[in-house]
Amino acid sequence: MLLPAKDVVLHCSLVCRSWLAACRDPCFWQQKCEAENKFVPKVSGQPPKNFVMLYFKEPYTRNLLRNTHAVDGLSHWSQPRGCQIVNVEDSPEGAYAIRDYIPAEEIQGKIQNWVTSYRYTFLTQSVVLLEEGCSRAVLDELRPPIAVSAWCAAHEESGAKFYMLVRLIDKRKKEAGHFETEVDLSNEALRKIWHKMEHTFTDYRPGVRKVVFKMGGVATQSWRGQFGAKFTLPCVRFAFNDMQTERQSPEPL
Repeated sequence: MLLPAKDVVLHCSLVCRSWLAACRDPCFWQQKCEAENKFVPKVSGQPPKNFVMLYFKEPYTRNLLRNTHAVDGLSHWSQPRGCQIVNVEDSPEGAYAIRDYIPAEEIQGKIQNWVTSYRYTFLTQSVVLLEEGCSRAVLDELRPPIAVSAWCAAHEESGAKFYMLVRLIDKRKKEAGHFETEVDLSNEALRKIWHKMEHTFTDYRPGVRKVVFKMGGVATQSWRGQFGAKFTLPCVRFAFNDMQTERQSPEPL
């Protein structure tokens, strides 16, 4: 149980037939998922059929977006044709350090940020939930809350507007949920500070299969250069903790 999962698959399973059977035992992988908090039995309804896939894809306990720290540039993100290129900053020029505002549990490794200029520009990423390891039963019957968020700031010498749009798309390719916000960071007192934009989808209808996450912004001054919105750490995550809290809350009198 304490062995790394890759060693179980790549080495232990090759020892003999008995070890191979043990390494394929669903109970072993269920216990491993529960021990490492990759499965939430109290709120996940019926156990999944494939605990191996659940263990390695880990869809219910991680951020489902990729390249969220901007360390891989624009990898996994798309931009509309004709838009100005979104640049990447190793550290936020003209703004406070990101780590001074972000909770420690959200920090994993190096953090960089994207920054826009004097024309609106956006980054978009789509999460196909079944490909990430989610089950239809969880999405259609349990429907856990889906929490989305991103952090934004502006250059101290120029205000900026940050825009965020998240859409839930169902299996018929129709919109099943929608969150859209724009924050104006033109006020001098707000510019250098990092702000978290967040929303939680609840009670969405069955059939959600995709989450489309769009973010971007523009400088409020028409200056050439990277004086627009700064943003980083976008997140799409299932909020099982909210679900547990709701279930544990006493009924209103």
